[in-house]
Amino acid sequence: MDDAHDGSYAREPQFDDLVRLARALNAHHVRYVLIGGFALIAHGGARTTKDIDLLIDAGPENVARVREAL
Repeated sequence: MDDAHDGSYAREPQFDDLVRLARALNAHHVRYVLIGGFALIAHGGARTTKDIDLLIDAGPENVARVREAL
């Protein structure tokens, strides 16, 4: 078993991280929806979050675009 990732984060994501991720996905025409804490914040809610949650279309063409984007 690979113990390289123990579930902890190097740091909490910042809004700029979300912007960079969205720009990369959008540039590759990835079909996705922002969900979770950052989605709530985008709609005016007050919540802290420790990750960026996305719902990504799992179709083969879209998955290929995600790989290219990342």
